[in-house]
Amino acid sequence: MDLDLTLFTPYQAENGDMAHIGGSVDWDGHGNILVSDNGSRCEAMFINSGQQGSYKLFVNNYTDSASGNYASDALYRVNVRVYLYNCDGFVAEYTVPLGQSGVVWEVVEVNGRNVTPAQRVYNEISGKSWWTGSKEVWNPEEDAALLAHLQGEDSGLRELMEALVQNMSEEEIASLLRGEKTGVETFFYNARYGGSPSVLCLQYVYDNQPENIEEYRTERGGLCLLSEDQAEYILFSVCGQQTYFDFSEYVSQNIPYIVLGDDGGATAWHTLENFSIERLDFNKWKVKAFDIYAEGGYPGRVVSRVCFTVVKNPDSCFDGYSLTGFAVEEEAPTDWAQIYYDYFTTDPEGIQLVRDHEETDWGEFEYGLIYVDDNEVPELYMEGPFIAGNVLVYLDNNRVTYKGFSARIHAEYIPYTGLINFVGNEGEFTWTVNERLENGQLIEIGEIDYTGLQADKLEIDRCQLNGTEVTQEQYQETINALVGTGEFQNCASTQNISVLEMLENILRWGL
Repeated sequence: MDLDLTLFTPYQAENGDMAHIGGSVDWDGHGNILVSDNGSRCEAMFINSGQQGSYKLFVNNYTDSASGNYASDALYRVNVRVYLYNCDGFVAEYTVPLGQSGVVWEVVEVNGRNVTPAQRVYNEISGKSWWTGSKEVWNPEEDAALLAHLQGEDSGLRELMEALVQNMSEEEIASLLRGEKTGVETFFYNARYGGSPSVLCLQYVYDNQPENIEEYRTERGGLCLLSEDQAEYILFSVCGQQTYFDFSEYVSQNIPYIVLGDDGGATAWHTLENFSIERLDFNKWKVKAFDIYAEGGYPGRVVSRVCFTVVKNPDSCFDGYSLTGFAVEEEAPTDWAQIYYDYFTTDPEGIQLVRDHEETDWGEFEYGLIYVDDNEVPELYMEGPFIAGNVLVYLDNNRVTYKGFSARIHAEYIPYTGLINFVGNEGEFTWTVNERLENGQLIEIGEIDYTGLQADKLEIDRCQLNGTEVTQEQYQETINALVGTGEFQNCASTQNISVLEMLENILRWGL
């Protein structure tokens, strides 16, 4: 039997009725939240604005409501219990009135600290669609929109996630999103950075400064100040609920503001890439991403896969979303670094590759630690002098293999898609070979050849897909479908340390 908690709130719904949460609606934009199925075959609700009016709590036998069996006595027979708590602890326990039949049980009315038991059971709910409506109502386009938003350039939600991962531990983030004092304290005053005041509310703070403080800010070197209302709103935007917050604990220098520093001098960064989403509920998603860590001078690498629980919150300053959960799902493997290192230091073939791609005349190195396919094990692309050419080094079942190219060829890729292009030029001939890295194998997809001496006046000479000559339209249609909205990036960039030094430090220090 499917039982649902339903809470009617003082707010007005779009159709003129009282707004409610329950069934497919687990969030109302006012901080009232339904937590569906907590693993103990029960539901929990949080009333976060209980001082603002009357709230009526019901239990609905959805199974019999939806089937029209309104006279069912299942609510009474299964011994349903409702427990009510406030900030001080346990308040009351309620059970279905003795011998009552019906599908909707009106349990209690809460108004501030006033609690009035109702204890009515209804066996006629015709015309009341909120008891029988589908709980699978959502717009699938929202999934694609959320993913595109996270991958976009101006995503405040992604920046929030990155800031939390950058500045707080897994336990601290989880505590913050539960609204606990420990997490909130770390959010506003992060001792990890020498105890300097810090907040992770990003551009919002700088775009919404309190008024009439320009003189103070100028005297103190342009510090960022946060008012009490702003601090409360930011916390609500972050975790979607009112949280423990005593503003007086955080104010500085006898002024009614929190003085915020920036992250000035940071030499290590966390960014999130390769997002995936999974719909959990009407307005809730599980968002997974690779956590990319980079420390000054070292290429970024995947250190873990993290997971946030994201909910819609129209009132949030983070693009209309809040976060309600966080976990590091798995640490990324590092054995690849040892495999690469052993190959470059003990295998004659690998030793020669490193020698061929030593530093340039300017004391720099041209290579990239890149993620071509969709896993946590990176590939290496190294550029060398004209004689040595360039090389892509990758793993096939933990065995190092590589593909070498002329120095006239450079490579570009779209991260985590497997797509990599090798672009070459010799005299009047220019070509692009499209390949996919999949399961440790480079598979050629297509090739397009041009003739001409000027880049803006090239003429297409031939197009191929899977070794078969095709028209330009057929080629472009296939390649465009694979690329989608992705953008190609150069495989190599200038580094100030060698490949071996980079691998040594990953093995020794985890950098």
